[in-house]
Amino acid sequence: MACYGFVAAAVSAVGVSGGADMWIPGPERAASLDRFRLRCEQYKTLGLNRVYTPSGTRRAVTADDFAETPRCIREVGDIAQEFELTAMIEFIRAVPVEPPAARRQARHFTVRCR
Repeated sequence: MACYGFVAAAVSAVGVSGGADMWIPGPERAASLDRFRLRCEQYKTLGLNRVYTPSGTRRAVTADDFAETPRCIREVGDIAQEFELTAMIEFIRAVPVEPPAARRQARHFTVRCR
């Protein structure tokens, strides 16, 4: 759409939700998932179709945590799917999760990894 010689860019709003241990099993995961579900409900009401969540934690990550990551990703994807949202993960450097392996193993169509 042109207006006075300028081109207006299309912008899509993205909801943001966060919480420790959302993408790995841990003591804060249940509370994080409850907050995520609440945010998804709010974002759906607002007409959004994507929700972004970083991969943060406050503890050391173990090999067992890595093994459970695909299951956790699928669970978050299932919650997002209930609200017709796409969940987006950003694997931040502070948490050493191996993104390609987790993404391949999770195989959930409503979850996008960056």
